[in-house]
Amino acid sequence: LDGTLLNKDHKIDEVIQSSISLIEKKGICFAVATGRNMYENEFIFKDISKYYTLCMNGAIIKDNSNLIYYKKSINKQIIFDLLNNFNNRKFTFEFSGINKSYTNLSFDEYIYNLKTFDDKKIYDFNKIKKNIIFNVDNDLIMQREIFKINLRISDTYAKMLFNKYLKEKSDFIVNSPSLSKVYEITEKNVNKGKSAEILCDILNIDKEDTFVYGNGYNDIELIKLFNNSFAPNNAIEEVKKEAKEILEDYEKYSVATHIKKIVKGV
Repeated sequence: LDGTLLNKDHKIDEVIQSSISLIEKKGICFAVATGRNMYENEFIFKDISKYYTLCMNGAIIKDNSNLIYYKKSINKQIIFDLLNNFNNRKFTFEFSGINKSYTNLSFDEYIYNLKTFDDKKIYDFNKIKKNIIFNVDNDLIMQREIFKINLRISDTYAKMLFNKYLKEKSDFIVNSPSLSKVYEITEKNVNKGKSAEILCDILNIDKEDTFVYGNGYNDIELIKLFNNSFAPNNAIEEVKKEAKEILEDYEKYSVATHIKKIVKGV
């Protein structure tokens, strides 16, 4: 989505909508692979009648009626470890469930930590209040099925300790961030590429008839696993190295334009 299909304002505009509408007219399956949570995409694609979402980096596969086809949650022992061993204000956790995300920080603490981490970014406070439940105790988080954990660490030593923990638990969890500064933790075998393969199997679609696009760290497996893989020029080098073809920067609507080109040839 961001840095690939959506425009620089992280929205769908007329140019992008026209490409997606053409997909619908041709009866081609359209799916979105994103690090976003399950509840974050409806406002983006509200005008599309049928599509699939591989959300939380592939931890959940659903359609836009919220029917879930696949899900893979994080081991409860991992959740317990994080809550009890890294439970201080140097760690800004978001534990993401199906309908909401949870944090044991207060709203003010959470925003303070975000700004400490990145004081240049403009945050949508209303969206944050809508999607995250604050001041949640550990017991309630443990009761929830958690699919992805977002984490920001501003302290260098704290980051070193957490990286050590990640390495120790590499048989259980993986970090696949869209940005290098943010941790996006899921169950070990969860990634966009694997979930895209699962969706292809569910819908009986050949991988050779599937076209994928990506730009960030959490797109690497997706780009690797599909032969028809494309990356905008703004993608990280690791993605561009694996892509079949490099397109222009996303701000030039390179992905939307390429989708039109592919669909018209079908």
